[in-house]
Amino acid sequence: VKDTEGAIFFDSVGNGRDETFSLRGFPESRAVVFLVDGVRVNEVDGNAVTYPLLPMNDIESIQIDRGAQSPVYGSDAFAGTVHLTTRKPSEKPLSIFGGTEWSSFHGIRFNQGVSGSLADRWTSLGGKFTYYFNGGRDVNNGFRTNGEWRITNFNMKAGYELPDDGGGFRVGVKHVEDAISNPGELTFQQFKDNFRNSNKPLDGRKYNNTIVQMEANKTFWDNRINASIFNSWRINKTHFFTTSANYPSYTPAWTVLYDPDTSLVTSKSRATDLIWQIDYKDAWTNWLVNQSSVGMEFQRATDYALQQHAPKGTVAESLPRRTERGAWPESTALFWRETFELWERVIPYVGMRHDFSWLNADNYITPTDNLSRHWTKSSVLTGITLKVHKNVDLFGNYSQGFRVPDISEISPYSGTVYEDLQPVTSDNYEA
Repeated sequence: VKDTEGAIFFDSVGNGRDETFSLRGFPESRAVVFLVDGVRVNEVDGNAVTYPLLPMNDIESIQIDRGAQSPVYGSDAFAGTVHLTTRKPSEKPLSIFGGTEWSSFHGIRFNQGVSGSLADRWTSLGGKFTYYFNGGRDVNNGFRTNGEWRITNFNMKAGYELPDDGGGFRVGVKHVEDAISNPGELTFQQFKDNFRNSNKPLDGRKYNNTIVQMEANKTFWDNRINASIFNSWRINKTHFFTTSANYPSYTPAWTVLYDPDTSLVTSKSRATDLIWQIDYKDAWTNWLVNQSSVGMEFQRATDYALQQHAPKGTVAESLPRRTERGAWPESTALFWRETFELWERVIPYVGMRHDFSWLNADNYITPTDNLSRHWTKSSVLTGITLKVHKNVDLFGNYSQGFRVPDISEISPYSGTVYEDLQPVTSDNYEA
């Protein structure tokens, strides 16, 4: 992924586990949409991605689309999209796989899986049943105090596939739990005295994520028409522990004058995504192929955020509230795309998407900051590819991108509420 043109990486947290990825020079992950088996895994508030959700031993393929993809995927597909596909079920009746790794600082990472395909001998459909399971664990104490992590995840899929690519039905469940600590910064003197220590024994986060998805498709009219429906539900719960303090610059005994101020942020969110789509592909003559796609997407989410002070490092959920906020973003979109293929060498295309977005937010501490906003945005893309030689493609495209304000931008944890924020837009040209 690091070899991809325009990719940038940075670790704004400092724990070595949450390195942020972005494209086209955007210094934030919110500009990129991440899809895992078709499910958008960006956070409801802030659009960030929690990377321990994505274990490498479970990934079949990675596809990166650079540039604005809003005419296809809507808001936040500002700099590009990343498609991660997890492993497919084996064609054998039974296949067992897995691995174990040991590392320094009492680290161990392992996974175990089983998958397969079974011919349907019970119905007259003539298809096959598929199944897949992969579970893993990644633990390490880290080389500094409060630098440990504990990550557990599993991916479970099952389905039924009709013969001759006639369609099928699939269900899946993904789950991850992680506890990752952040040792934080040291003064230069503290680093020279003991670089393995930490001033912040409470910094870190605990994360719990579950994704349930269902999809089905069926082909008609000699496979010219493919009708599909995709539905996913994603549930998140996160605890962030953040410590701040004034550290004495020239005092190596950090335990003497250390007076930490720790805050606890609890975030809970739910997201539902429902997509209908119909694709039509046909060869009108021996030199012209046409493919049309039309569909509709509906997204609904809820987000609850609670921030509490924990002076002297005493963290408890019963402490007084500094911020308590609930938000309900929704969007509905209609999309269409047309692609032609002339003599298998000239491929022009054009597409369009129209999004209707709503955001309602309630501030339970300051009700005067409650808000309700609505945005409407259209985006288009068009381009052409010329296959001038079997080893050479020439292409040019134009696409528009947009990103509606997220919850914390328009209604932050503290400070001014910015009700008048409008969507960020872009024009993307590529050759």
